[in-house]
Amino acid sequence: MTGLIVDWRRLELHNWANLLEYYDEEQKRDGAPLDEFIMTSSIGQLSLRLQIVKALHAHFKLDVLLNTHDYYAQFLPAVQKEISQQRTVIEKELKDHVKIASWRDINVYALKLSAAKTHKQLNKCLKKYSMLLQQPLLPLISQKSDALFDDQRTAAIDAPTMELSTTVHFYPDA
Repeated sequence: MTGLIVDWRRLELHNWANLLEYYDEEQKRDGAPLDEFIMTSSIGQLSLRLQIVKALHAHFKLDVLLNTHDYYAQFLPAVQKEISQQRTVIEKELKDHVKIASWRDINVYALKLSAAKTHKQLNKCLKKYSMLLQQPLLPLISQKSDALFDDQRTAAIDAPTMELSTTVHFYPDA
């Protein structure tokens, strides 16, 4: 018995040396930095960052990577819809400016002024689009996540309930 205790103690002390390495590995596997990588994304970068996480999962085969990808991928359609809606507004504004712009002037000075004005309007539209793509992801995901949670809670409340029997059956021991 003493030999077994001594062996266990030796094994315990031997593994203490590896304890710091264990914690290092645990920190590397911690999902917080990965979550932060996605949450600090702009809405324009979400798709790319999800592709990066998916590629890392294919390389490292860590479930935390796949789980993170799958969780945030559910928000991608909503993000793409938001970008598409805002882009449509900006495209319409841009097309309206192009329609108004004159290019048939014979006067070089008038053409130069028209081109400068058109370029200024073009830059405004591009800046709006750039600002759209740089919007932080967190508010949009929080809003969609809350809506998803509310839908699930409503579905759970509206789900049919089963009646439980209050009859107690006693079975004699055989």
